[in-house]
Amino acid sequence: MNNNTCSEIYDWFPYAEYRQHQREMLEVAQQIGLEGSIGLIDAPTGSGKSSIVASLLSVLEKKKASGEDKKILVAVRTKSQLNTFINELDRIRKEKRSDLTFCSLIGKQDLCLIPCKEDKYEVCKVLQHNSRELIQKGIVPEGHKEEHLTNYDFTDAPIFEQTKVCPFYLNSRETNDKGQMVFTKELESLANFILKNTLYLDDTVNLCKRENVCPYEAVLAATKNADVIIVNFLHIFNDKLNPGEIPTNSLILIDEAHNIGNTVQSIQTTDIVKKDFDFIREDIDALLKDRPQLKNHADNIFSLVEAIELFSHMHVIAEDKNDVFLYENLKEIIFRKCGPEKREFCEDNYLKVYSKLKDDLNIISHEIEARKINSMDLTGNSIQRLQAFMENLEKLKSISSFLPVYSIDDKSEVNLEIRNIDPSERIKQVANEYDCCLMVSGTLSPLEVFSQYYFGNEKVVTHFVPNAFPEENRRLICIKDVTSAYKKRNCLDNLERTLRCMETFCSIDGNLAIFFPSYEVLNIYRTEIEARISNKELFIEPRDSKEAEEVIKKFKSLPGDGKSGLILGVCGGKLCEGIDYPGDMLVGAFVYGLPLAQWNNIQKRINAYYESKYGSDGTFIAYNLPAINKTIQSLGRVIRNKDDKGFLVIADERYSFPLYRNNLSPWMKEEIIYCDSVDFEGYVGDWTKDE
Repeated sequence: MNNNTCSEIYDWFPYAEYRQHQREMLEVAQQIGLEGSIGLIDAPTGSGKSSIVASLLSVLEKKKASGEDKKILVAVRTKSQLNTFINELDRIRKEKRSDLTFCSLIGKQDLCLIPCKEDKYEVCKVLQHNSRELIQKGIVPEGHKEEHLTNYDFTDAPIFEQTKVCPFYLNSRETNDKGQMVFTKELESLANFILKNTLYLDDTVNLCKRENVCPYEAVLAATKNADVIIVNFLHIFNDKLNPGEIPTNSLILIDEAHNIGNTVQSIQTTDIVKKDFDFIREDIDALLKDRPQLKNHADNIFSLVEAIELFSHMHVIAEDKNDVFLYENLKEIIFRKCGPEKREFCEDNYLKVYSKLKDDLNIISHEIEARKINSMDLTGNSIQRLQAFMENLEKLKSISSFLPVYSIDDKSEVNLEIRNIDPSERIKQVANEYDCCLMVSGTLSPLEVFSQYYFGNEKVVTHFVPNAFPEENRRLICIKDVTSAYKKRNCLDNLERTLRCMETFCSIDGNLAIFFPSYEVLNIYRTEIEARISNKELFIEPRDSKEAEEVIKKFKSLPGDGKSGLILGVCGGKLCEGIDYPGDMLVGAFVYGLPLAQWNNIQKRINAYYESKYGSDGTFIAYNLPAINKTIQSLGRVIRNKDDKGFLVIADERYSFPLYRNNLSPWMKEEIIYCDSVDFEGYVGDWTKDE
């Protein structure tokens, strides 16, 4: 890199000086942008990785100067990450470039102004459809769209329930002289305000509420002229949630990129359960009351549902509650139920039956969708889940990266799932759609393994940023004579050593957390911990996400009240993954055990798939890497900025084995202290004395 290149980054860099190693990181990011490459950067917390956006802005300026109309997309997963980049862009605008424009386009769930308990996406779909029809016809109900906008009061009788339209959408769209649906001039003006002013989520919602327009539409309008658009992961990787205004002629920066694999797998996985069958029958029965001529199509779908139900019931008595199912058997049952009698089952004959079923599903799905819109039924289209399941079922014969899995819950109800086990094809596809793709995270170690996992043999630029935190601000201990390994899990000596270490750990003043490899292991220790720990308020990770939000809120508030608490959570769980505990909100984390996936036939099949793809490295990618990453993520909850201090513990003998020890983050390998449980108390005492 020459000095001219560095000065161009500095034109956008909003701080007086670089952090240690930060300048080199920004130069690498800029080069990736200029070359149109794919890049992975492993940058620990406190590296200043959000400033990579300054590097991409310098590239954007070069491209615009040469006549290329480009944008920057920043993809985030959580509101915390969203706010981090809003803060960074706001600082750039204040310190360097007042003409910088940016906006954040997140999910409708957080932006919708309609007060309802139903799924906001379903509400929006129905109300938007009805509203668009009125706008296109030039018919707007009196009182909904006025020259002088007034605030709508939903408290007594919600307008949308009476008129089946959205007043905010009506105030956001109009038709032009060509009959095309466009944003209103008033909304365009508001979008321009959003671009030039720093607005957080609540600011945007409140502003649009005052103006009686849809916040999502306002931000959507703003994206047209934005230099930088902050979006959600799902907008990038899920085509169904992409509003269509997200440009691919962009430089894309993906934050917390260690989560991309799980995100893509979740998007591409489909499942079907008993309640889906109940909803399908209810929806079709309601449809047939108005459209009896569709009975033949409906009967075929009823037969399909019966076939899948029959196949599900066959697994209720299975010895394993989670296992791979024989999808060929399911297809044969579908053929027998839905195909012609006395016809031999084979792939060609099944495809003829499936082709007919596919047409029936499309017809009924379309009719149900129309009926739900007309009747303001906000429950969602149950047929679409069945369609997605059948589409994935068909992939199994030709795509080895999908796996048929069943699971049985406590009520003996069976869930059939077609699971994506390899996200790399979708990740590569998305990365190559954009001008450049830059993925960053504090836990992309080992970099070469993540590169292989996400991109196979494709050329990828990788860069590791050394940890710049002062070592005296943290202590990292590995207790190597305890374990959560199944064969020793209930060993009394192991249990007692582990509990003594946890009790010692809890003598540290302030908010602490103990993370377990699973809920099952958490429950083994919960009662004893509750009996032994009396100096802190205890918080147990709930299964419900809304309850988890309340737990986090209360836990974080304790230091301000002069109190302290102890979280008992799960690695990768609701109180861990993606949650920030800055400052004194969390001063220590204890990770007990190794959060490996359950070793069963499902995991064996996943391992076999990766071994066939990557050879001996396959097992590590499929089985060991996710566990290491969860451990590093759990410890990373403690130290979130350069002034934080924290005591970090990983308690399992396996972390001292070369397979795990050699694949920890480089800073961990440098700083980790291995000890036995009898010596652990001394390290805690030294830390508290120094504090």
